[in-house]
Amino acid sequence: MRRRTFSRVVVSATFAIPFLARAQSKPTRPRIGYFGGGDSANRGYLNAVLQPMQKLGWIDGQTIDIEYRFMQGQLDRLPDVVQDFREKRVALMWTDWGVAAIQANKIAPGIPLVTSFHVNPVAVGLAETLSHPGRNVTGFFQQTNDLICKSLSLLREIAPGIARVGFLYADYITANVLAENLAPAKSFAASTGLGFETLSYSRAEEIAPILERVQGGPDLGLLDLLDAVSYSEQGQRLIPAEVLRRRVPTVMPTDRMVAAGGLLALTLTGEEDGAVIANRIDLILHGARAGDLPIGLPTKFWLVVNSKTAAALGLVIPNTILVDQVIA
Repeated sequence: MRRRTFSRVVVSATFAIPFLARAQSKPTRPRIGYFGGGDSANRGYLNAVLQPMQKLGWIDGQTIDIEYRFMQGQLDRLPDVVQDFREKRVALMWTDWGVAAIQANKIAPGIPLVTSFHVNPVAVGLAETLSHPGRNVTGFFQQTNDLICKSLSLLREIAPGIARVGFLYADYITANVLAENLAPAKSFAASTGLGFETLSYSRAEEIAPILERVQGGPDLGLLDLLDAVSYSEQGQRLIPAEVLRRRVPTVMPTDRMVAAGGLLALTLTGEEDGAVIANRIDLILHGARAGDLPIGLPTKFWLVVNSKTAAALGLVIPNTILVDQVIA
């Protein structure tokens, strides 16, 4: 295993982040509405956006008012949340919950929407193109398909004994979004001769009986899709603990879950995502149309590996793999 020092994996620079010229005057205390699929305990994503917003002059409670709604995976609450934002006359909605973003845009197409997409927004009909999304939507596409393929490739290289791949996801995910995420995982399994099975759950506590049912062990390589269940406080704690107990080598969706016992995570740098989202919010608050602002793409991925978990599973990280962060 080699630790990467400065370089990171370059994946796309198709669209540069357009820090466009802004108007001279700022509106007085605009209000925006944030809704997230997890709970308030996970502040990493919020801070990654709020810090660059502060540099742009947007400070919550001083120059802007932000309404926060943490929905804890309860997608059925979305219509009420959006209606509440309507009544509060928010200037825009902002979210990192891709499934909810699709529905929110259908419920209130007149309210600009800025989101971190975990699925191709063009493929699921949320944007016309990445360069000119239209439909009052913009944000940052995390190129989940690339992440899934590369993550599974790394998992198989680190854990060559796996014979099947399990795809773990929350059962609220809509069919079109699920299909978009499943496609690269199924393709990888087919091309490598691995078995493939989908594992759905609604609560983090269900991970133990799920692994019991499928006889999860060292021959099962698990990929945990980032969703409201895995992003919740319980998910971040319970899922890594259970897969480690069952000795299941697992790709986690966050570095925090790797620190809690997961094997590896291939993630984006929060700074890049946050900077783009903050920029788009700023531009919209200064009069830009959301649909005219290109959807940003990542330029680097970040590989995190837990060496203690690898040792517990009897695995050795090959020297050919460049690791950005080692958790010991």
